Amino acid sequence: MSDQSVRLLSVGTALPGTPVDNAMLASTFHRARARAERIGSATGIDTRHLGFDIETGKQNYSLVDLGSEAGGKALWAARLRPHNIDLVVLGTSAPGELSLPAVDLVAARLGIHHVVTTLQIRSGCAGAVQAFSIARRLLICGRHRTALVIGAEVTPSPYTPGVRADAHDPSRLLDILVLGDGAGAAILTTDPAGHEHAAGGALLSYAGSNHASERIVEWHGAGGLDGPRPQEPAERGTPPTHGEGEAADDSAADLAAETWGELLQTLQWDEDDIDFLLPPQVSHHTAGRVTRLLAVPDTQQITCVREIGNTGNAALFFQLQQLLPRMGAGDRAVGVSVEPGRRIKSGLAVEMRLNPV
Repeated sequence: MSDQSVRLLSVGTALPGTPVDNAMLASTFHRARARAERIGSATGIDTRHLGFDIETGKQNYSLVDLGSEAGGKALWAARLRPHNIDLVVLGTSAPGELSLPAVDLVAARLGIHHVVTTLQIRSGCAGAVQAFSIARRLLICGRHRTALVIGAEVTPSPYTPGVRADAHDPSRLLDILVLGDGAGAAILTTDPAGHEHAAGGALLSYAGSNHASERIVEWHGAGGLDGPRPQEPAERGTPPTHGEGEAADDSAADLAAETWGELLQTLQWDEDDIDFLLPPQVSHHTAGRVTRLLAVPDTQQITCVREIGNTGNAALFFQLQQLLPRMGAGDRAVGVSVEPGRRIKSGLAVEMRLNPV
């Protein structure tokens, strides 16, 4: 990794409410009990946290709520104050308000009231690496010193207004079994330190679309819009999450293996020198398949999708939070995040260094 590598100071995360297990969802949508059990078995996901109440559909947590909580924890862990931040980058697939960027609302809630650069990326799971890559490049160019990078997801409530929870279409509604809400934040800096987690080597590429494995999240929730959008079904009440999750799982492992090889080649690292692997968090089974496919038995896998579901842009931060305390001097880690439906590949490298003070 080059001498221009940026230091990763800290990570903070936030989850809404208490864990929701498969049995709780199945009891709420009792017409889909059998499908709930199948999806839980197929994905290996046991629990997830949701920003809405599964009994009423009420949205209890917003993207800004979770992003602010994670950002505050990252600042505290880095022993920094809001005035130390001069760059904020946020990645999400569902930013919420159209006219008010969530990144600005998060910055304001954190007390970042001075003039800073703020950027918001709308992307799928690869948005976290995109946010890291953009922040790192802006820091390296010298115009900024310390960045707050955030990845956050809050799934719109899947309930159609006026319709009971158990009356929804079970074949689509229970895609929420795979997803989870949450947020993560990290502090990056170019300031010198006696030790560092050097974050660099980001890899991003797009290789066309594979709609059969694409998971679609409707930004506007289950209530729909007042009329059909171009080239979309006319019926109201389309669940906010639908798609072929099984196909996404099947293609994610192969895409992750490609990303692993390309990133190591870019860094000129040997796979035997990698101590930790942060696999894609599409599902628990996908993470396991990636590890077996790469055939790196001495590399420790860090995954949390079984406990919190697929949290999209937030997933990498939860993995990094587990990673940093476990790294020793000279340890190297590679994180991979992919979007199978659009064949987007992304990866991030972290290296633990000890520098003279």
